[in-house]
Amino acid sequence: MAISRKFSSSIVTIGNASSIENLWVKVSYAHRSVLIGLSYIPPEKSQDISVLDLHVSALSEARLQHPSCGIIFIGDFNQPQLLWIPGQGNNLLIDPSSVISTASASLVDGTILNGMHQRNGLRNFHNRTLDLVFTDESILISTIIEANEVVVPIDVHHPPFEFDISFPNPVAFIEDFDSSARDFRRADFEVLNRALSEIDWTNLQRCADVDMAVSTFCSILSEVFDNSVPLVRPPLRPPWTNSRLKQLKQIRSKWLRLFSSSRCPFLKTKLNDATRRYRIYNRLCYRRYLDRTQSDLRRNPKTFWKFVNTKRKESGLPAVLHLNDRTAESSAEKCNLFANHFSSVFPIQSLSADQINAAVTLLPRDVLDLDIFAITEEMVLDAINNLKFSTSTE
Repeated sequence: MAISRKFSSSIVTIGNASSIENLWVKVSYAHRSVLIGLSYIPPEKSQDISVLDLHVSALSEARLQHPSCGIIFIGDFNQPQLLWIPGQGNNLLIDPSSVISTASASLVDGTILNGMHQRNGLRNFHNRTLDLVFTDESILISTIIEANEVVVPIDVHHPPFEFDISFPNPVAFIEDFDSSARDFRRADFEVLNRALSEIDWTNLQRCADVDMAVSTFCSILSEVFDNSVPLVRPPLRPPWTNSRLKQLKQIRSKWLRLFSSSRCPFLKTKLNDATRRYRIYNRLCYRRYLDRTQSDLRRNPKTFWKFVNTKRKESGLPAVLHLNDRTAESSAEKCNLFANHFSSVFPIQSLSADQINAAVTLLPRDVLDLDIFAITEEMVLDAINNLKFSTSTE
């Protein structure tokens, strides 16, 4: 493994990997780190379950030692019977026609349990894929292509390949939470009123300046609130979770710890079952959350837009907007670009009731009253003038 000198790199020692051909290197750049594991399984040991389990155990140990690092697990695993077909994104799936041996299943199951996905689909001159590239979800990887420039002679059994990696910003499903916020709806107002009535406010008059008076006033109120007003409960993390989902996650974590330490086949079965039940129920809760968010759009639009913001790759408005050959940087220019675009896609013409019905067939129920579709300029201006300033993005 060759690492450029412009990167900070160091060899990582894995305790149980001394008996196999396995190398791990940590590479750091621009406050991000990636752990690269290089493995080789000789052909004569490609069906030795104990050898494959050692490679998987090294992967598990590397994840435990460096939980904050992205991981690339790469090498010649000599599993020619595994055929790979395109899946979602750059992930590859095992072709159902593959003849999976017990050793191959151990390798595939072990990488999946460690949150890894296979990315390399290039085949050699025997139409086989011997070199596999596994990465976790914290790394974005480009489509793997055959390398144009090589540094060693080409081996027809192992076509050289290249790819780019990047680190995506994590999608945050958790809303910002102020740990010092108070929930006055659950306050003990009897205790609060009694405490406020007993305060000697003349102390404020003895303060030397207004800054000291404000500081004294805030400290008095803070002490009163500590005894009468509870803190705001933190939001659900993620927002669709519940006690049952938390319990399933704890059960899965328990079996993962046990299996990682012993590699027992029985514990592996338990872990697979717990993972399956957690994922099924998590998907169910997530679908219910999406349905609630959509159905509450009119009654509680803030929740809907908070969900939308978690899916955005950037926060706030873009610095520059483009429309055809025009650009806009100021707020007024951006508004004019939107106005030009909307006016171009909505021609001024009268639409029939059938056309309107066809256009709103995908809208949720009770969103639009089709008996009222005459909108005048005065109505639009009146609606704009009644908008709250808090709904503006700036």
